[in-house]
Amino acid sequence: ADTAFGDGTPEMREFIADSILVRLQQQGVAATDVEEWGDLVRAFVTNPDGTQSMQLFTPGLLQPVTL
Repeated sequence: ADTAFGDGTPEMREFIADSILVRLQQQGVAATDVEEWGDLVRAFVTNPDGTQSMQLFTPGLLQPVTL
């Protein structure tokens, strides 16, 4: 099964998650954490008003996904 963070070791998957988090932040997304959500990336985001929300992104280009 395809996964957003690949099939590597837990350490490699954690490295990929960390790099995705940094990339989202560089794109202006106020993400605080990311996790796999099926074959997508689910980001936990701090909104401008301080509330938390979740946003979904494609794993490769990190394009926003609307379900």
